Parts: sequence; C-alpha cells; structure tokens
Amino acid sequence: MSTAALLRINAPGPGQTPVTAGAASSAANAIPSGATKLWLKATAKAHIRFGDSSVGAATPNDQYLTADQDYVLDLLSGITHFRAIRGDTADATITWVAL
Repeated sequence: MSTAALLRINAPGPGQTPVTAGAASSAANAIPSGATKLWLKATAKAHIRFGDSSVGAATPNDQYLTADQDYVLDLLSGITHFRAIRGDTADATITWVAL
C-alpha cells in the first residue's frame, strides 16, 4: 500500500507577492534561500527566466508558462531570482510559492 502526501498551497508566503508579467520584463524577484522547488501559476501566458541576483530581462524565448496551469519546478544550485514577461497580448499575474 502506498501513502500519498498532500500539499495545500493557499497563498504566497511573506515576500512572495504575485508578479505581474507585462509587456516589459518584471524586476528580479528573490527566491527565499533554502528553497528547493518553486510552485507557480499564471493567469495568462507568460515567460519566466531564472538566475542569480543579476538575472537578465525575461524574453519570449524563456521558459513558457500556460494560463491556469500549476507548475512545480526543481531549483538548481545558484538559482536565487526570476523575472517574467507576458506571453501574449494580455498581462499575466504569476502567483508563486518557494518550497
């Protein structure tokens, strides 16, 4: 018999405010130290770029997020920040939680 654990995510934690992905790249958003995963959900299509504190502007060639899809991403060593840009004509709000 297998046992499954459920994780309930209600809202971003302290310092993890929703990010607006607009026509221009967002500012760099710091991921809390010690996080190994990142949960993300966008209200519209968006692109996201990961890196350190000097991460460059997000572009349409970066990681693609579809609307209303839950993503749980493993964070590689050295990833401490991310930036986002919309993936279509509509701005997206990206809700995120470091895990």
